[in-house]
Amino acid sequence: MPGRLQSADAVKRFLSALIIIALCALPASARLQVNQLIGFGVTQPSAAAVTLAFQDSGYDGSCTSTTKTWSAVDFGAAVAGRVIIVATGAWDVNTGATGDHITSATIGGVSATINVQLGNSGNAQDTGIFSAVVPTGTSGDVVITYGDAPAFCTFAAYRATGLSGATANDTQSNDADPVNFTLTVPSGGISVSSAIVSSGDTTAISWTNQTEDFAQDMEAADIFSAASNSTDTGSVAVTGDADGTPAGMSGVGASWGP
Repeated sequence: MPGRLQSADAVKRFLSALIIIALCALPASARLQVNQLIGFGVTQPSAAAVTLAFQDSGYDGSCTSTTKTWSAVDFGAAVAGRVIIVATGAWDVNTGATGDHITSATIGGVSATINVQLGNSGNAQDTGIFSAVVPTGTSGDVVITYGDAPAFCTFAAYRATGLSGATANDTQSNDADPVNFTLTVPSGGISVSSAIVSSGDTTAISWTNQTEDFAQDMEAADIFSAASNSTDTGSVAVTGDADGTPAGMSGVGASWGP
C-alpha cells in the first residue's frame, strides 16, 4: 500500500511538471486565461506605477479670440493610456462672472474632459484644468474655446501614465487669498493645481503640498502658477498664497488615481 501511494505522488508531480511546461509554452494572454480558470502556475502582472511629468508651457499676451490654439505642444513619449493634463489661466474673460469660461477643449485632436474651472466673482481672472487620454504622438495641438475672448492666456501641460483615465477622482476650487482646499488623492495617485492672481502687488504664488512647475507674469501684477504633487495621497491640504495683496484670486485642483 505505501508503495502505491508513493507511485501516485510521483505521477502527480510528473503531471504537474508537464502542466507547467505546457503553460510556459503558451502566449502570455493564454497563460492568463488558464490562470483565471484554474488558478494554477501563473501570477497576474501588477499594474504599472503612475507617473507624472511637467512637459510644456506657453503664454500669449494678445489672445483676442474665443478660440486659442497652442501648436505643437510637447506630449512626451507616446504610450497606451497616456493622459495629457492641461492647466490654464486667462485674464479678462467675462469680467465679474464666475466659472465655466472654457466651453470646450481638445488635446492632440481628442476631445478633453474639463475637470474643473473657476473665475473670480469680482475680477477678470480665470483658471481651469482639463485632460484627455492621448495615446499617440509626441506632440500635438491644444485648442481651447472660451465663452468670451481673453486678453491674455497661458497654459502648463503635464504627461501622466498609469491612470485609470482622464476623469478626475476629485476636484476642488476656491477664490480666497490664499487659495485653499483639500484634495482626496487615491493611493498611488497624483494631483495638479493652478491659481491666478489679478492686479495688486503680487510677484509670486507660494504653494503648500504642491510643487510649482510653471509661473507666468501675465500683465502688470497678474500672476499664473501651475503646481503638482505625485507623492502625497489621502486628504491633501493645498494652499496657494500670493506674496502681495491681489485684487482677486482663483485656484483649482484635481486628482487622479490608477
